[in-house]
Amino acid sequence: MDREILITEAVLGKKAPFDAGNSSGQEQAPLPRKRRKKRLPWPFRILFWMIGILLFLSAAASLYLYVQRDEIKRLIVDGVNSQLQSPVQVQDVQLGIWQHWPMVSVTFKEVRGSSTLESDDEPLFYAQTLSLSFNLKDLYHKQYIVREIVVSGGDFNLKHYGKGENNYKIWKTRENPDQNLRFQLRRILFRNTLVRYRDLPAQHDFQVLFKNVTARGELYTKGQEFDLEGAVDVHSMKAGGFVFLARKKARLDIRLSNNQKSKEFVLDKGLVSIEDTKFGTRGLVRYGKKSPYLEFHFRSRSMQVDHALSLLPAESRKMFDAYRFKGNIAFEMEIKGDYTQSPLTLSAGFDYTQGVAMHRKSGIKAENLHLKGTFRNGGRQGWSHSRLDLEKLEATFPSGKLSGRFALHDFQSPEVLYQGNLALDIADLQQFAGIWPDVRLQGRLQGNLYFRNRFPSMKPAQWKVEDFNGMEAKGDLEFRSLSLHWPGADRLQVDSLHMDFDSKVLKTRPFVVKASGNEMHLRLFTENYMPYLMLPGQDLILTADLSSPEIDWTYWQAWFAAFSRRAQESGKEKDSVSGDAGRKEDPEKRRMQAEDTVATGGNPSGKPKRGSLRQHLYADVRLDVDRFLLPRMVLSHVKGLMHYTPGHVRVEGLQVDAFQGSFSGRVELGMEDSLWNVGLDGELASVDIGSCFKAFNDFGIKKFGYKNIGGSLSSAIDFSCIWNPARKAVDPASLYLKADMVIKDGVLQDMEALEKLSRFTGENDLQLIHFADLQNEIEIRDEWIQIPRMEIVSDAANFSLSGLHSFDNEVYYEVDIALSDLLSRNRKQRMKVKREEEFGVVEESNGRLRLPLEIKGVLPDVEIKYAFRKAKQGAKERLREQRQQMKEAFEAEYGKKGGGKDKSRLQDLQQRTESGEFVIEAPEDAEMRRQVGQDSTLGKASGLEKPVKRDTLKKKKKYNTEDDFRIEFEDD
Repeated sequence: MDREILITEAVLGKKAPFDAGNSSGQEQAPLPRKRRKKRLPWPFRILFWMIGILLFLSAAASLYLYVQRDEIKRLIVDGVNSQLQSPVQVQDVQLGIWQHWPMVSVTFKEVRGSSTLESDDEPLFYAQTLSLSFNLKDLYHKQYIVREIVVSGGDFNLKHYGKGENNYKIWKTRENPDQNLRFQLRRILFRNTLVRYRDLPAQHDFQVLFKNVTARGELYTKGQEFDLEGAVDVHSMKAGGFVFLARKKARLDIRLSNNQKSKEFVLDKGLVSIEDTKFGTRGLVRYGKKSPYLEFHFRSRSMQVDHALSLLPAESRKMFDAYRFKGNIAFEMEIKGDYTQSPLTLSAGFDYTQGVAMHRKSGIKAENLHLKGTFRNGGRQGWSHSRLDLEKLEATFPSGKLSGRFALHDFQSPEVLYQGNLALDIADLQQFAGIWPDVRLQGRLQGNLYFRNRFPSMKPAQWKVEDFNGMEAKGDLEFRSLSLHWPGADRLQVDSLHMDFDSKVLKTRPFVVKASGNEMHLRLFTENYMPYLMLPGQDLILTADLSSPEIDWTYWQAWFAAFSRRAQESGKEKDSVSGDAGRKEDPEKRRMQAEDTVATGGNPSGKPKRGSLRQHLYADVRLDVDRFLLPRMVLSHVKGLMHYTPGHVRVEGLQVDAFQGSFSGRVELGMEDSLWNVGLDGELASVDIGSCFKAFNDFGIKKFGYKNIGGSLSSAIDFSCIWNPARKAVDPASLYLKADMVIKDGVLQDMEALEKLSRFTGENDLQLIHFADLQNEIEIRDEWIQIPRMEIVSDAANFSLSGLHSFDNEVYYEVDIALSDLLSRNRKQRMKVKREEEFGVVEESNGRLRLPLEIKGVLPDVEIKYAFRKAKQGAKERLREQRQQMKEAFEAEYGKKGGGKDKSRLQDLQQRTESGEFVIEAPEDAEMRRQVGQDSTLGKASGLEKPVKRDTLKKKKKYNTEDDFRIEFEDD
């Protein structure tokens, strides 16, 4: 009954008790019921309970660790110290709970370690922080087992000295079972840690920055299998002096195992990414003392070639900077050997197919590139066992293709082999190779080449000419429609040029070079061509035949100017460094320097550059040129043999027609600095003097040149001078000439010295003198012309001339003129008075008068005066001449008739002596008297011993012989 009521009440609810105060008798409203709180679902309640328990345990653990922190740090530090073989310095030790939760870490700050070798002063390692992580449970049970190591900001300096010695053996190999500190590593983390490993005997130097690299696995087991993953920066990887990688970003994802029993690391599989290039890797490293060994394999089936080139060192990449490559390359590479010794054995195979190489500047492409080959460095056997083999070398150009093979065996004494052929346009090859960018080459080239030789070294500087004695070379090259155009110079064209070469010589078939209307027929025979092309400082020996209907020097001068401009452009940088870049120069000086540069082949200093062709060329050229055009002259029928040696040209057997005449002999030209030393030795025949003076700028003589002299010259000549090609002039101080000359139909006009003489005589006849033949020997030296005495027989006057004439027009002439040739008959009396007043009477019975004159001074201010001493000397010479004539006359008239006439003549002389006249008696007269036997008797009878009157010696006397012979003399 009650249970039912409880249920009802529970169902219906209990009624409120009756309220007596409610007069209305109505029922009151029921009271509000209390609401029950909602409970969380049981899973959440369980979670919160667990968190609470963990927080409690953590708080309890923290409290425990805090209380035990000093003891824990002490035990760990003691445990670490017990395992070290070298001292380690630590600035601070902190115990961390929450940094690596749920692991508890002990962090060492500013850790520094030293090498185990006393001889090594460099620090072994440094770390900003080094953390050892422990399990909380192990710590509670007083077991200090290191589960993780974290290194941040580290710098490790590892060295291997060979024979098992190194500087990083700081940890004891065997653990002490009594120690609480043990290692059971599951993870090692490196953050921004630089590791440098140097193998000193092997010359290995690896520097790698581990930015964020983690090693995970069972590192404490004997197998030690773990994964190595993370990002690294390769600073440098150098082996045996060769840098493999430098400043590259890489990523590692490899699987390693460490077999402690066999003491080797095995790289089962892995992927190494360097920049955008990925390699599959595998290999092993044995680290036992008895047999240290490593072996790694790298493979890439399809790698972009531009990515592969980016892995090369900067110095090696410079060779390919001018090109852009496309295509894929497959390669396999193996590195193995004893890593404690150098070098390791490296072998590689590569195959580059369907490649494209484009020259960046010109845009010329080499397509369908195919390079296939192998490489091996020889390993410990040395570079003598290294070899590179390119089995295929093929490329297609827009105009043709080339193909061949190449081999290089023995990198100490290399044996080089190349065999190939090519057929393409020269312009494509030139632009793709980037040679002579300022020269325009056109034409077609095809040929076959074979070369094989062994050299003593990989360094060409150590090669010698003898190293080419065993060379095998042969082939042929053919150029068609070849043209070469320098900026600022005309085009040079060759229709067809065929070259054949072997181990000794390179020769051409006859070919024609066309240039600006010039045609040169050439044939070349070249020796020592291969050493010249491949060795520095070697000579090229050339023998050639050159013939041409006409050669214009102006064209070749333009070519020299083009070469000089190229040399000047290459030397601008050097000139700016010298400090003259901002200095203002005289424009005229600059022009002259530029002309000097043209004349010297592009070198302002005049000294040929090392390795230039003209410095190492030795040539013999047989010349046969119909016309050779020079700026001021035309040479015809030029024949001879030219010998060229560096800085010197000699032409022997030269025959040339020039200046309306000819020259035969020898010519030499020495080119030193910016000047040319010119020498001639030979015979001139009928050369027009005026044209010769005009061509050579009057040889530098002032106020005497081609306008003042004319005629036809024949002479044996010895001539030398210094010629300035830039100024087109001769250096007067260097001029030397010795000539035994004969001048025909000569002309002297408008000569200031003769004009002065003409004004002195009062006539203009000497301003223009024509003479038929003149023979004399003239010498020019030290800017003076030395003229020996010569007789000039001309239409104006007959006179003798001798003296000196300087290039500065300082003159000293001695002239002996017969005035009777200058004065007409109607002027003799008028001039006689003047002559007698100025010079006294110096004439013979026929009225002929001679004037010895001196002309001295600097033109035009010269002084003309009577030469007294010359007159006296002339009288003596004339007396000797007349005496000889008298002797000959006496012998002709009296020599065969006995003494009849002699006696009469002696009597006449005796009578004249007795009468007081002065008689000049030659030694021949005395001899004549002795011959007739009357020397002593006649003297005694006629009184010849009588003193001669002295006053007769003070007077000028004239005597006439029966042959009308005139004797002139002057008293002292």
